[in-house]
Amino acid sequence: MTPDDSANMEAILRPGSSAAEGQILLFLGLLGLGLLAMAVWTAVQKLLQWHRNNRSPRLTLSAAVTDKRTREYRSRYLDSVTCYVTFATEDGLEREMEVDPLLYETLRTGEQGMLTLQGTRFLGFERM
Repeated sequence: MTPDDSANMEAILRPGSSAAEGQILLFLGLLGLGLLAMAVWTAVQKLLQWHRNNRSPRLTLSAAVTDKRTREYRSRYLDSVTCYVTFATEDGLEREMEVDPLLYETLRTGEQGMLTLQGTRFLGFERM
């Protein structure tokens, strides 16, 4: 190895050198592209589900409330609660639907009624 070769090697391996900075920038660029790809994928999946729901027929089924649960999200700037109710329908299936918190509070396990839905979208529940 010549002295010039070892000087070039030290420049490549030394932190803060242009080669190390290039590797860091490449890593950050790939990380950013990965995050962007995941965001686009999620948005496309939600759009496709919205489209499938719109194309689905509206169904009204006899159903009973079998379970209730909430999912809480807390951050420094935002707190939110998502409410879910599981309905056992006349066709023998159990469907967990996201519902409005006000409806969630009024529903009781075991209540009977008519569930209206469109695809995976909850439209309403009328007690019998």
